[in-house]
Amino acid sequence: MSDFARYRRERAAVEAYYQDLRDGKDVSAWAAANEKLLNSRDHLDLYAQYEGEKLELQAALIKHQELLEKALELKAEQEARAKKKADAKLRIGPLEGHRPSPDKNLTFRYPADTITSETDYVFFQFGKYQAPFSQDQEDLRNASHERNGKKDNVKEWSKMGENEREIWQQNYMNEAGALTRYNSVNIMKPENDEGKAYESIMLPIPQDLGNEIGQVWQGKQWTATGRAATAALGAGNFSDAGRVLKDIGGVSKAIQASLTEMALNVLPGVGGNISFNDLTGATQGIVINPNAELMYDSPEMREIGMVFKMVPKTPEESKIIRRICQAFRRHSMPMFGGVDADASHINDKATALATSIGMDIASDKGKIELGNLSNFIRVPNLCKFTFMHGNQVHPYLVQFKPCAINKVEVTYTPDGNYATYGDGAPAAVELRLNFMETKTIFADEINYDGVSY
Repeated sequence: MSDFARYRRERAAVEAYYQDLRDGKDVSAWAAANEKLLNSRDHLDLYAQYEGEKLELQAALIKHQELLEKALELKAEQEARAKKKADAKLRIGPLEGHRPSPDKNLTFRYPADTITSETDYVFFQFGKYQAPFSQDQEDLRNASHERNGKKDNVKEWSKMGENEREIWQQNYMNEAGALTRYNSVNIMKPENDEGKAYESIMLPIPQDLGNEIGQVWQGKQWTATGRAATAALGAGNFSDAGRVLKDIGGVSKAIQASLTEMALNVLPGVGGNISFNDLTGATQGIVINPNAELMYDSPEMREIGMVFKMVPKTPEESKIIRRICQAFRRHSMPMFGGVDADASHINDKATALATSIGMDIASDKGKIELGNLSNFIRVPNLCKFTFMHGNQVHPYLVQFKPCAINKVEVTYTPDGNYATYGDGAPAAVELRLNFMETKTIFADEINYDGVSY
């Protein structure tokens, strides 16, 4: 066999070896038997080619792994944003997931023999009013920033640089965070300052139950001049606004009529009642084209009224009805004094703040002593009512966010005649309640299926 033929045969064998390696086959036995051939200078180029491909493959795998990790990070961020947006919505249902208690001292129910965990009813709970901006105030007071992303280098607001403050404000005021803060102030706890649970109430679904959503739209009048100028300003072309005014036909005539109007309204006997349209209509038979447009203004806060006629069948039920009426009356009223559990250390906070800004208060703490705030009254509690179907939130009735109790009306003569039992308990009582929702409902809080606002 010629040397060239032998070279070609060996070359083909080495190429097949490296191809088998690429295919993942076990060729260790062949490599051990042909070690001298593999190390031959005639075939080192094949070795170099294989190693180069292997390095490229490794680099590609590393790049793929990095892209995969990045994709997972982005997915986690998206899920976190989605969760944060979902958490921004108030959870629909009873406060803290509580359900009616079998304890008659904790849950007042009427009628006692028909309102059960298998019927439709309204579940009323009460909670402390949270000031709308109290959380913002607390967040700003405790603002901090991790400098260079290091948790061991956290700076308070007073020690932040301008850029760090801007970053903190941008993060604080992002859309999801703003909606969370807007709703979270009404995530109440059904208990008082001492941690004692407030009473809850179960009543049958009222007869005239409904809901109404109102939006405020207003007609606005835009003259041709105003329309064009507004468009120019809205586009950011402030320098063009003046030119637009000059280009609108009839501007000079309108200015002249306006000046004439002002002159006439100061003359004795005219009475100042002549309007711009009165003047142009009386002299030229024309009035300003209103170019009326319907503009959105704001949503209306939802209101709802409920009427319950309660007729006691037993002396025990008479007591329950009285407790129900008294509970609504009590929670609708303000409380005397301005200090509660959250504000019990207000003097300490004021003292600390004064000290931090360099005030010497050691000699006269009375300068910032706020006392017990007896000149104030506390805002009444709020009511969270949930329409229930058995032990679950009713899937078909529209739910409400926490509400203020506008009005409580108790009538002891609902049938027009005053009648009582032997112990003095009224034979019938009518309870009228008016509520106003404390928060606006947004479109993305309306669900097509299941429970919804």
